[in-house]
Amino acid sequence: MEPKYFSDAYITITCEGFRNPIYNGEWGGFYVTTFDGEPSSLQIETSDEIKFVKEDMEPRVIPNNNLVVQPQSFVVGKFSIWTIFLESPLPMEKECYIKFYLPTDLVFSPESVKGTGLFQPSEDLTEIDADQAPYNPDDTPSPSILFKGCMNENELLGQKPSCSLIVDRISTPIMIKDSEAFIVEIYKD
Repeated sequence: MEPKYFSDAYITITCEGFRNPIYNGEWGGFYVTTFDGEPSSLQIETSDEIKFVKEDMEPRVIPNNNLVVQPQSFVVGKFSIWTIFLESPLPMEKECYIKFYLPTDLVFSPESVKGTGLFQPSEDLTEIDADQAPYNPDDTPSPSILFKGCMNENELLGQKPSCSLIVDRISTPIMIKDSEAFIVEIYKD
C-alpha cells in the first residue's frame, strides 16, 4: 500500500449507479473493513459508519412491461376481480406508501382489496382495509387509492421483488377499446 494511504489519510469511495427508489436522504449502516493481503486474511480495521447520501433523488420510472393487469372477465362493462402484478427492478425498503391510479374509463367499486409482496399492508395480513386505503375519485391524473405497503420484509429483498394487488369489483370499459394506463407510485413519507 502506498504511504499516502497510511494513518490520517482519506480514501474516497465513489458508488456510481446507486439508486434507492423510495428514500430521499441519508442511508446509513454501511462499513468498510480492510484486511491484510496474507492467506489468513486478518482484519486490520473497520471504519466508522458510512452513509449513502441521495438528497437529489428523482423518482425512478418502472417500465410498463413490469406491470401486468389481468381482469377475470373480458365482457364489456362487467364487474369482476382484477389482479395487478408488479415486478420491481430494484429492492425496496420496509414501510412505504403505494398510490395506485386507476384508468378513468374503468369503474372502481371495491368490495375487497388484497395485496402481496410490496403491496402487502402488514407482515401477517393481506387484506387492505378500506378505511386505511382511501379512494380519491378526483385525484390527478386519474382516480386513486393510497395505502401503506412494503411491510413484509421477506418479500422486499432480492434483485426483483414482485407483488400483486387483487381488487374485487373493477368494471371493464363500456365499449371495446384499450383502457387508459394504470399508474403505480411507491414512496416514503
